[in-house]
Amino acid sequence: MNYLSAIILFNPNLPNLIHRDIIRLEQQLLEQQLYIYLLQRYLLLKYRSESESQTKLQTFMTSLKDLEIMSEIRRSEPIELA
Repeated sequence: MNYLSAIILFNPNLPNLIHRDIIRLEQQLLEQQLYIYLLQRYLLLKYRSESESQTKLQTFMTSLKDLEIMSEIRRSEPIELA
């Protein structure tokens, strides 16, 4: 499938689209995969070592997940006003 076809098929703004939310989720997943791939490439260029770049990527992804969890906890706690 060429890129133009993929863009057209995965456009959540098409008229009469039944599963608009699913298309949006697929787009978000593809964007995340693209960002991770680009980050992998950047780290490989920067550190010039597959193992070191993978270690850095894993550390980053773990930190990102930890921040996401902390954010969820913070949102679930009631806000106390002084």
